[in-house]
Amino acid sequence: MIKFVQTLVLFCMLWVSRVTWDVTSLYTNISHILGMLAIKTILEQYRESFEMPSNGSLLHLLELVLKRNNFQFNGKDYLQVGGTAMGTRVAPSLANVFVCH
Repeated sequence: MIKFVQTLVLFCMLWVSRVTWDVTSLYTNISHILGMLAIKTILEQYRESFEMPSNGSLLHLLELVLKRNNFQFNGKDYLQVGGTAMGTRVAPSLANVFVCH
């Protein structure tokens, strides 16, 4: 699926001025590693290295949001080990950057 989305984005950048699509369960299917890599690439490309908070700090905070997301269901505690939770504020931005990366 990731290769398909990357190919579609490349095609859209080359041949189409506007496009829309719907990705089912995108938030919960974004790999932590690939999501972090996409965000790192965008930060390095569009932010100055001296800006505060630093890119490293922002990546560390993102890692905490992604890897320490616990929730409760039917009285049991769980730790989400993949993707990002639907309710986090970072989820829409992460999904957008991930798809465009």
